[in-house]
Amino acid sequence: MMRIVTTPTESWLDEEIGYCRSRLIIASPYVGHPLSAFVRRVPRRVRRVVLTQTELRVFAFGASDLGALYDAATAGATVLGLAGLHAKVYVIDRRAALVSSANATPSGLRRNWECGLAVYDGDTVERLAELALSGFGSAVSPDRWTPAQLRALIQPVRALESAIAAARVPLASLLKSRAGRPTTAKDKEALRAGAGGWTALTLEGIADLRKQEFALDELLRASLPKAEQRYPRNRFVREQLRKQLQLLRNQGLVEFLGAGHYRFLPVGALGHPGT
Repeated sequence: MMRIVTTPTESWLDEEIGYCRSRLIIASPYVGHPLSAFVRRVPRRVRRVVLTQTELRVFAFGASDLGALYDAATAGATVLGLAGLHAKVYVIDRRAALVSSANATPSGLRRNWECGLAVYDGDTVERLAELALSGFGSAVSPDRWTPAQLRALIQPVRALESAIAAARVPLASLLKSRAGRPTTAKDKEALRAGAGGWTALTLEGIADLRKQEFALDELLRASLPKAEQRYPRNRFVREQLRKQLQLLRNQGLVEFLGAGHYRFLPVGALGHPGT
């Protein structure tokens, strides 16, 4: 059996989630406070998974609500991040699933004119669940985000918001100006404090290179002195930098060019989410 679901999509979700007993999967590029309400509504024994975009820009531009995502995580949901996610799929147990144009935001679920197709065939529902959990066939597996990691994004997002407000100043300038000095201590410390240890060190290394495109070997040379000072017992600096570059890619700050080459994306290059 199938059913066409139109605005308000929230009505269908409210009804179906009321019967949820074992599993709730929500895949949505952008999320808002309805997400945390859904997560908190089902019994705690229910497995709750949220797949969404975790790029800093989607929060800084207001397309997605970092607070709502953090609230869902603290309520017990497993949060998975996938750059480039566009699918919107809602799975309730093995009983029902909705493939829709509606994001899990107030506008998507209540105001925008959206359309979706609800399915009630167990095999189809299970297949949709598998697709969502695997990232819909993405070559890169979704990253799991803990509540602490989500909370740590607050200050970087605020710094990015400031950069956007300031006529799209490149994000790199928040770490270092062209003269080699930080633009403001407040912005610099916001990014570093939010990013934490190795991520902050990686951002500093990228800023020291003073160019957008770079190779991993170049970043290693720029970052090695600080790494040896801060982490004298660590013998895997290259591996740590590569790991942090992947994290920055998932935050929308770094682009992989292939063959060990990367591009750091200033705010102006990011554009508004969805463009």
